[in-house]
This record gives sequence, C-alpha cells and structure tokens, in this order.
Amino acid sequence: MFEMDFADESFGVIWAEGSISRIGFERGLKGWRRLLKPRGCLVVHDEIKNITEKLKVVPSCGYSLLGYFPLREDVWWIEYYGPLEKRVQKLSAKYAEDPEILRVLDKKRNKIEMVKKNPRNYASMFFVMRRNVSF
Repeated sequence: MFEMDFADESFGVIWAEGSISRIGFERGLKGWRRLLKPRGCLVVHDEIKNITEKLKVVPSCGYSLLGYFPLREDVWWIEYYGPLEKRVQKLSAKYAEDPEILRVLDKKRNKIEMVKKNPRNYASMFFVMRRNVSF
C-alpha cells in the first residue's frame, strides 16, 4: 500500500475505506500524508476499537481532526451482512454438490453468525482529517 508511484502532494483527498486496518492506523496516517496536498483531507474508515489512542495519534502524524463518527450498528447488517446471508443461501443450494464452494460459503456463514451474536465487535468509525501545512 505504500509502494504507490505517485508524486508527493498529488491528491486533495484520500479516502481509505477499511484499508488502514491492514497496515495500522499510525503507519497509514504517516505513509499517506506525503501524498496529500497541503491542507488536503484524509478520510479513514476503520474499526471502532482503540478510539482514544487513534485520536491521540492524529495530531502527532501531522493532521487536524475535523471530525469523527461511528456508523450506526445496523448499517453493516443492512448494507452488507444481510444481503450476503441471502446470497450465501442461494449459492449453497446452487452448489450443493461442490464441497470446495460449500467450504467457502460455510466460512461466510460462520462470520455472519458471529456478527449476529455480537454486532458491536464489527462496529466501525469514520475519521475526517486535514493535513497540517506546518509539521
């Protein structure tokens, strides 16, 4: 994610949809900062965990926090897991004789059940930041 062939200060806005959880919050903020134009904005969609620590990291990485807000708890269910559950049901019937596909679908089904049991574990948050000019 950091081996992008873009010149420094190439973007006015970077929207990081779920990718920062793979590389780490602080590492992502530091790595993407060079890509933003002065006063450019970074929007990060991440897990809701460790909010206090994340809020402390923002200014230390050269950003001003413009705002942050959680997604409603039901958004993931309405927009992703509910439709996924229906799709898994259809595909399970269609590929009932294919053990390899059924194994993949079982993994999805297990994840769906985990979300049903404890949706708060899958809550997420948006952070909206502006790159500081002097840092």
